[in-house]
This record gives sequence, C-alpha cells and structure tokens, in this order.
Amino acid sequence: MEPYIGNIQMFGASFAPRDYAFCNGQTILISQNQALYVLLGTTFGGTGNTSFKLPDLQGRMPVAPGVFQTSGRQVAQGQSGGMEAVSLSVAQMPAHSHEVYASTEPGNSPRPNNKAASQATVLSSSALNTPVYAQPEQLVPMNDKAISSTGGNQPHNNIQPSTVINFCIALTGLFPARD
Repeated sequence: MEPYIGNIQMFGASFAPRDYAFCNGQTILISQNQALYVLLGTTFGGTGNTSFKLPDLQGRMPVAPGVFQTSGRQVAQGQSGGMEAVSLSVAQMPAHSHEVYASTEPGNSPRPNNKAASQATVLSSSALNTPVYAQPEQLVPMNDKAISSTGGNQPHNNIQPSTVINFCIALTGLFPARD
C-alpha cells in the first residue's frame, strides 16, 4: 500500500526506508519536495522561501493539537513543549510538616516512648556528669544545620518510561485529499 505524503510511521531499523526521511528536524529544499512543502509549510520551521523543516521527534513524544484537559493549555500543530528534567520549587511541593516527637521519660531510659527525645537526665558515667538536655530556662535556638533546608537543588529526570524507535516521514506517495 502506497503511503500518503507526510505520513509519519515508526520504523524499527537504524535507517530510513526509501522515500522516507527521519523525523529529526532536517531542512528540506522546497524545490526538491514541493508536495510535502504544500502539506507541512513552515509548521516545523524553515524560511518558507527556499526551505522547510521536517518534524523533530528526537527525544519527543508526539501529541495531537488541541487543549490539554488538566491545564487548559492550548497546543498548536508544530509546537514543542515539556522538559527533560525539572527542579521543584517550594510552591510545587505537597503540603507537609516536620514534627518533633518527645518523651517525658528520663534520657537514660533504655526505651523512651516513641523512640523519641527524652527529658533532661544526668548521665551515670563518672567521666560526664552533665544533663543530656538543657533545662527549660536554659533553652537556646537550635543550630541552623538542625533546621535548615536540605537537598541538592538538582533537577530530577522527568522522562516517562520509554523505548526508543525511529519515526520516519513519507517524502513521496499519494497526495492526501481533504474530503
């Protein structure tokens, strides 16, 4: 069956079949493929005077034009979007809290409640005769390292599980009718 000009197909080999080209954004001279230019125009780039570009699907997932249901964002034919890696901001993180658990049992208790910090207690070692924790009247602000931000501020991979395969576009074939 002869393909329609401009039809894009996945192809499992490492080469583009005869009369096809990889969808890799390459520039094509209008004079060398007027029929394909009539269909694509400069939707995917090019000057429109002497050249046009093929779609570039390298590392991209094809999406139909229209409106995304969740965000309401409208996308047009030939538009690119998305990011391979993303750094989250504080505003994008889910609401959460960092709670501190404490126990009223002595600090030298073998098993304080909830395996948490305990009340001030004098250690029994003769080498050290100081309370494990300060008394309430001696409290001071926590060290910044104990309560400061953490994380490397590095972007994380944003690519869904995928298998790489070539996308090829038909350069010749039947010219598609609009009806």
